[in-house]
Amino acid sequence: MMNNDMNANVIATRTALTPIVWGTTYAVTTTWLPAGHPVTAGLLRALPAGLILLLITRTLPTGSWWWRSAVLGILNIGLFFTLLFMAAQQLPGGVAAILTSTSPLVAMAISPFLLGIKPTRGHIVAAILALLGVSAITLTPGTTTWANDQGFIDYQLREIGINT
Repeated sequence: MMNNDMNANVIATRTALTPIVWGTTYAVTTTWLPAGHPVTAGLLRALPAGLILLLITRTLPTGSWWWRSAVLGILNIGLFFTLLFMAAQQLPGGVAAILTSTSPLVAMAISPFLLGIKPTRGHIVAAILALLGVSAITLTPGTTTWANDQGFIDYQLREIGINT
């Protein structure tokens, strides 16, 4: 029984840490990274993880996995991080939070096609309420609510990448 409780605690901790770490992107980008260099920022964020994975696995793709890896790397890492850092430098944090809170709705929209799972009415209502809640917390008088193209595309690419 103790082992199951410990596993549940480890899973809960990891689940809680993921959005906390991910949420630091905007603070780090606007505070410490030089403006106007989104590709460099993306490289600095992705390269160490890629090198560590390469050291752990010590294998390279073979055959058709070379081009597949290149496409996945460009879409899920290269283009994604470039757009992420461009958006982080241009979007107000509240707008970014609202864009991020659309992820469950995007996941529900594509899940019937990719996974064969239809979202329930409860799921849809909960996602809309969450979006409204984030909007109510982050929007203040005078906040610009525009969503620039790279910010919107970035979050949709991330959502597609996470769900495939």
